[in-house]
Amino acid sequence: MQFFEAHQRWRGEYRANYDAVPPLLRGRLDQSLGITPAAYDEARAIANRPVRHWRSCSSEVDVLLTFRRRCRAQGTGFDGDARFNRSGP
Repeated sequence: MQFFEAHQRWRGEYRANYDAVPPLLRGRLDQSLGITPAAYDEARAIANRPVRHWRSCSSEVDVLLTFRRRCRAQGTGFDGDARFNRSGP
């Protein structure tokens, strides 16, 4: 999905200045050439299934507990911002 979306965003530049597009981006855009809007829509529908399922059952849930990551990102000495482990401001 991401490559299709990137191609939609960069298609004018991709077509007009292909050789000037950075190689990594150009490669990703090349990979997205065969993705049709119908295939993209189908992929989004599949990706949204868990969201729809969660919404259908979350009205019965007051609290959701999940496991936290136990290790730090290798070499950083920092294991992330705790704000990403909660669902509120």
